[in-house]
Amino acid sequence: MKLTTRLVVYFVGEEMLVTLDETYDLLRCLEEVTAPIEASGGKDVYGHLTSLAKIVGAMGTKEECTGKALKQLEVVRAALARHLARCCCL
Repeated sequence: MKLTTRLVVYFVGEEMLVTLDETYDLLRCLEEVTAPIEASGGKDVYGHLTSLAKIVGAMGTKEECTGKALKQLEVVRAALARHLARCCCL
């Protein structure tokens, strides 16, 4: 099972395993990783996407791998946003 798939299952399960404060911290960390990439027009300035691509086993050219890694981060961001909504509604 892919790393991001495991994270999504972790955040969308019935049981609330992560608190509201922890969710905000994870979103802040995600922003720290993605902000330089977005500011540079999608370039992997610090190598975060390259490292993530290796972890998730992305194959292809460097651009394809970093694109796949960025999509995986979008999946994580969506799961965190959904979890944040669940935390705020309770």
